[in-house]
Amino acid sequence: MEEIKNGRSLLVSSSKGIETAQSLISYCKRMIGTLRLEWYPPENEGLPFKFETWVEELLYASYKLSTICANNSKLFNSSNLTNPYISILFFAATQLKQLDAIIPIIDQIVQNITSPDCVLLFYLVNKQKTAVSLILEAFSIHIKDSTLLSACFYLAQSIETYEMVLPSYLDRLSQQYSFQVTILRAAISVNRYLISNDSTNIEYSLELIMGLLSDHPQNHLVLFNLAYLYALKKDKENSFKYARQSLVSNYNHSKPLLLLIRILHSNCQYDAAIDIAKSSAIILDRWDKNIVIEAMFCAAEKGDIALVESMFKRLNRKWKTDSQAMSASVRLNLMLGKINQATDVFESWSSFDQQSSEFMFCYSQLCVAAQDYSEAEKFITFAIDLNPKRGEYHAALSAILLKRGKKDIAYQRAKFATEIDPKSLFSWVALYNSSPNQLASETLLKLTELRMSHIDLSELSFMLFPNESSISGVIE
Repeated sequence: MEEIKNGRSLLVSSSKGIETAQSLISYCKRMIGTLRLEWYPPENEGLPFKFETWVEELLYASYKLSTICANNSKLFNSSNLTNPYISILFFAATQLKQLDAIIPIIDQIVQNITSPDCVLLFYLVNKQKTAVSLILEAFSIHIKDSTLLSACFYLAQSIETYEMVLPSYLDRLSQQYSFQVTILRAAISVNRYLISNDSTNIEYSLELIMGLLSDHPQNHLVLFNLAYLYALKKDKENSFKYARQSLVSNYNHSKPLLLLIRILHSNCQYDAAIDIAKSSAIILDRWDKNIVIEAMFCAAEKGDIALVESMFKRLNRKWKTDSQAMSASVRLNLMLGKINQATDVFESWSSFDQQSSEFMFCYSQLCVAAQDYSEAEKFITFAIDLNPKRGEYHAALSAILLKRGKKDIAYQRAKFATEIDPKSLFSWVALYNSSPNQLASETLLKLTELRMSHIDLSELSFMLFPNESSISGVIE
């Protein structure tokens, strides 16, 4: 009781010296520890707020510390008080879900160049890309290399936005973190390929990753990225080879399994694909959503309705509130002509998602099945508005326009679909179906060529780190 009373006297004190800060931090540490068990709400102790919980008092203590920091930034920093202060501030704000309230304080710390590493890590943990980028730009010379590397990996997850700022930081890190920097450079080059379709970017990425392979022949990250790069090159043989080697190196990762299944599926080797999908639950010690979806479609194309039903039930039991799972279920049932079952899944889906582009797309396809083409056109247009770069959506609109007798507009829409998404089978099917007779044979040739080499790489990407659910780790 006495210790809490002494701590509260610090909260109302006008003193802004380092000694007060040290005493406050000591009080906060004790509060986080065992003192909270003795905590009681303040009464008439001169405090500006009546705290309801000990965490609220802790957050107020952090605000008090921030004023001391602002008035004595250099002395505060040199006295090694910054790290415990920021830790206390983050702890209290996170517990109370008041992260927005402490942004001005963080800005104040940054302006005083007080421990930018701690501030940067705060924004990394809270996934605020713009703040991370701005702090790097302003204070990169003050940031430790290890923190800078973590920030680079984080920004690399949105390479399309931050591609221009990353290379300058990588030059600085290349000597100490050669392996990690090579991975990041390869990822940037892959992104350039996905935007421009310039194959020289894939060749450069391959050269970089092959260079890592000689020193890291069993590294599953290196092996999977080689498999992914060869898949982009439509080299199924090498992609399969390296995906299998990646799986042998690390049985706990689903991406190599999914890629193996996708390659077999693209070759119409349904039995082999299904066998791997079935064994994946044992290999991973869990079912992976994307693998279940792939197995479900393989079984449907093979005509194994019993397996389709089994996978369908598993998908809807384990991921009944997942939009991707609901979309796959609606698509599958529509493909099999099970309109009522597709409608039931869609109604369940609508209970938690009525805004996504995929929801709009699936509704339009249900309208097509019901021959309500006017409504189908309206909702596929909504889907395109939400995701204008998805070739499949434009292809679906082309098919609907064709059914409505608008042949010229349907052809132009399909042509546009192949321009924005030239790797999409859906785009070329729509173009073939809507092409004038003199162009149909040329389109069919392109469609056949694409069908032979196509590998579905949705939900697959170049891997930045072994466990992609974490942004704080560094590749060893």
